[in-house]
Amino acid sequence: MPLQDRRAWLLDDPCPGIDLSEIAPVSLRTEALILRSPSPLLHTNFVQIMGAASILAGIEYHYSNFIDLVRQLPSLPGRRFDTVRHEAIAWVNRVGQLHYFCTSPLVRQHLANADTPAIDSVLPFRDKHSAHRSIDAPRREDTPHLQMVHAMMLSDLSGSLWTPRHDGAHQSEQPLCTTHYAAFQIQLPEGKYKNLVIELEHQQIMLEGYSVIQSLLEAAE
Repeated sequence: MPLQDRRAWLLDDPCPGIDLSEIAPVSLRTEALILRSPSPLLHTNFVQIMGAASILAGIEYHYSNFIDLVRQLPSLPGRRFDTVRHEAIAWVNRVGQLHYFCTSPLVRQHLANADTPAIDSVLPFRDKHSAHRSIDAPRREDTPHLQMVHAMMLSDLSGSLWTPRHDGAHQSEQPLCTTHYAAFQIQLPEGKYKNLVIELEHQQIMLEGYSVIQSLLEAAE
C-alpha cells in the first residue's frame, strides 16, 4: 500500500471519544480531525495533509518557547532579548510553511478561496529576513536602504520593541512583559511599516490553518 494512503499508517485517534471542539491545543485537534476523516484525499495525499498538522505543532512549539523566554526577561532585557528573536524567527518560518501548504496545488484544487489573512500578514517577515535576507538575495523592490533595515529587523542589531497591552500603562517597577507585548517591525516600500506581535497573532493563525485543513477534507468527501 502506498505511503500516501492513510491506511498504510498504524495511527490511532489521539483523543477517542472527545469532541473536536474540546481538544486542545489546535495541533492535536487537527491530528484528531485528520485521523477521523473519511475524506478520499487521505488515500492519495495523506503525507502532505498530516504534515500540515506537524507544521501547526511546530508553530505551537516555538510560540510556547517564545512566550517562556519573554516572561524570563528582566525589566531591561538587553542582550537576553537575543533568545526571544531566535524563537521568533523559528515561529515565522513555520508560519511560512503553513502559508505554502494553504496555497499548494492540492488546496487550490479543492478550495476556491482559502482565506488566511493572519497567516499572510507574517509573510513580509519571512520573505525578507527569516527564510533568507533581502540583503543576500534582493528582489527588484529591495532598495539598498530596505536591504539594510530588513537585515537588522530580527537580528542582534535591532534592539527590542515593545507595544503596550490593553490592560494598563507601564509602571517602571514592573517587568515589561507584564505591561507590553514584544513586537517586531519591518519597513516596506514607499515608506510603509508593518508590525508583528506574535502573542496577538498566534491563535488566529492556528485557527486559520485548522480551518483550511478542515475545509479541504470536507470539500473532497
